Amino acid sequence: MRRTLLVPLAVLLVVGACGKTETPSTAKPKSDVASVAVGTGPIGITATPSGDVWVAVDDADKIVRLRAGAAHPTAEVPVPGTPLRLTSAEGGAALWVTPFRQGAVVRVDTATHKITDQVPVGAGAEGVAEAFGSVWVAAQDDGLLVRVDPAARKVVHKVDVGTGVRLVVPGPDALWLAEHTTGEVIAVDPVTYHVRRSEHVCDGPEDLAADAQTVWVTCSVSEELVALGTADLKVTRRIKLDGTPDAITTAPDGSLLVVLQDGPTLVRLDSSTGKELSRVRLSKQKQLYDQANVDVVVTGDDAWVTSFADRRVFRTPWRG
Repeated sequence: MRRTLLVPLAVLLVVGACGKTETPSTAKPKSDVASVAVGTGPIGITATPSGDVWVAVDDADKIVRLRAGAAHPTAEVPVPGTPLRLTSAEGGAALWVTPFRQGAVVRVDTATHKITDQVPVGAGAEGVAEAFGSVWVAAQDDGLLVRVDPAARKVVHKVDVGTGVRLVVPGPDALWLAEHTTGEVIAVDPVTYHVRRSEHVCDGPEDLAADAQTVWVTCSVSEELVALGTADLKVTRRIKLDGTPDAITTAPDGSLLVVLQDGPTLVRLDSSTGKELSRVRLSKQKQLYDQANVDVVVTGDDAWVTSFADRRVFRTPWRG
């Protein structure tokens, strides 16, 4: 999930090639899909405990707030430096945002809509997550996983994980990352900072979702979803998903929600069997490949999906 290339939208709309689908449904757009225009280049998305949804709009250098039923963003905050990702933290009192070109993570107060702090973390900051009492940032160009104390608002530790690690995703007892160029999955212990690294898992690993036994990784180049055991980092399942699988999250019922860039399309799968449960095509865009990403978050019965090419955020029932 890079978003380091600010490619004109007209180019982005033609770079993709159609992917095949593997589903009994026709994956046509549904009437219960809603969308909101947010500006040029939406990528990262997060939700606060109150149900507010916030989106990082990188080309527009801002983050915006969305609420279900609203036809337009209900708030926006300027964040210079190409904001790519963001996470709700501190019980919803703050958002921590990664402006890729600043080499920092910034804190935004959700009540005042103001930037309160900026913490240098290293070159190419992208992935950000709150877990284990801290905010964690992946600085991909410096090859670091950086731990930030949200109360002191300073860096407390840096872990060398290798360049090319873009996102950081918490599991029950580890931080999970994927190295896009080598195809490896990485686990970092939040107490000892011990780093475990898998063998090559797939081509172009993107996003991850983890529970106590399994970590799932989407693979955009080899077009598959891969499961690994958390204990030994060995592959336990491969599911072919044409259409450039990108973002992934876990639904409230434990099923997996995967967003394909082609569409984008929301695919729901049984996490135990890998069986596809539903598929909803949200739009008609082609793949962006390594020029931009999509993202997904769940609030209540809805999944919210960003579409860089559409300049919109889509909302649809996650059950399909």
